Amino acid sequence: MTAPLIVAWTGSSHTSALILKSLLTAAGIPAQVAGEGLMDEFALASRLRGGLGQILVPEDQLAEAKKILSEHEARGPLPEDFEVGEEQDP
Repeated sequence: MTAPLIVAWTGSSHTSALILKSLLTAAGIPAQVAGEGLMDEFALASRLRGGLGQILVPEDQLAEAKKILSEHEARGPLPEDFEVGEEQDP
């Protein structure tokens, strides 16, 4: 039996949720963005209102997901002159 999915992160941006989902997936945590598979006018309207900025993870991996997300947040934004492939100081 698989663990139920619960909210690990909520934000105002669907795009941010997709980026953070990739971070969790790379760490081996299965993650979904709420409403990610919806392709109708209702889903589009919800995204435009900012209602779908949520990441769902299995309940038994919530603690690890929150740890990864908080470590990512603590690093802060990338510098404006950052280039892909460049190492960022911890």
